[in-house]
Amino acid sequence: MSDLPARFARAFGALTLAMNGVGTLGIFVLMFIICADVIGRYVFDAPIKGAAEMVGYAIVTAVFLQFASTLRVGRFTRVEILIDRLEATRPAAGLAIDAVFKVVGAAVFFAIAWGAWPKLEYAFASGEITGTPGVFTFVIWPFLAVIVAGAAVILGAVVVLAIGSLEETKAYYQTVPELKAMGTRAEGRRVRVAGNVVSGAGPPVKGSIEYGVAELGVSLVLVLGHSECGAVKAAIKHIDDRDPLPGALGILVNSIRPAVAKTKGMPGDKLDNAIRANVAIGVERLRGLQPVVAPAVKRGQVRVIGAVYDLRTGSVALTA
Repeated sequence: MSDLPARFARAFGALTLAMNGVGTLGIFVLMFIICADVIGRYVFDAPIKGAAEMVGYAIVTAVFLQFASTLRVGRFTRVEILIDRLEATRPAAGLAIDAVFKVVGAAVFFAIAWGAWPKLEYAFASGEITGTPGVFTFVIWPFLAVIVAGAAVILGAVVVLAIGSLEETKAYYQTVPELKAMGTRAEGRRVRVAGNVVSGAGPPVKGSIEYGVAELGVSLVLVLGHSECGAVKAAIKHIDDRDPLPGALGILVNSIRPAVAKTKGMPGDKLDNAIRANVAIGVERLRGLQPVVAPAVKRGQVRVIGAVYDLRTGSVALTA
């Protein structure tokens, strides 16, 4: 059952991608018809019959075929002057407005699908046509069917995005106070290293942390691990298999080895236990890091804490 959301997401993604492909093909055919009509009209005095009517309906159906995929991949154009500024200075307000925007979008496409359905039923039952009688006509229900189906799929895409935004907003409000105390997103300084190791990470990592404390006045240092950490997972595997590693990979695994050893035989998930232990070890090593961090910790100038970020829920839990 735990794989059901992932399978649904893959299937839904494949559906929107297929619709986008059909829409792209439709646009290609549409452009061919337009060009052929222009050439026929002005060169041979023989325009394509019904071209104007077909182009009108085809443009709308192409939009509804491609809209959902555009939303899923984040290529939907929007004015971000307000939302970007809010997310930078007031993250909670920015996230909330983004969620409201998507909820309203879901309502709009629900209304479109709901309103177009009776028209589709009537057009299908009556065989409603459009065009110029005696010259060129065609039934319109296939186009209405695409609009209804497209609106339904777009509704699904917007709902998924809205749920994600609401969960992100909820995760923000569940964030530990120490993390909120860091201020806005722009105020954070990040030092990233595989396995968030401190000992064995080398002078660039330690120096970056010391620079933040000594020169930038950083008052909170956070050692942040995350669920399903690939570095810790690989370390567990190679430690269990006792296989040699090339280059500096062996040094990285040895840096994580104390956490794996510390949690050996503990109840619960082996990987989760090792991730939390690795964070705790990193915190203790940072608190004792000489000659910059340890004295600052002792003076109360800086705090060093640890936490684990859950990739699935977006929540952050303190560990040390």
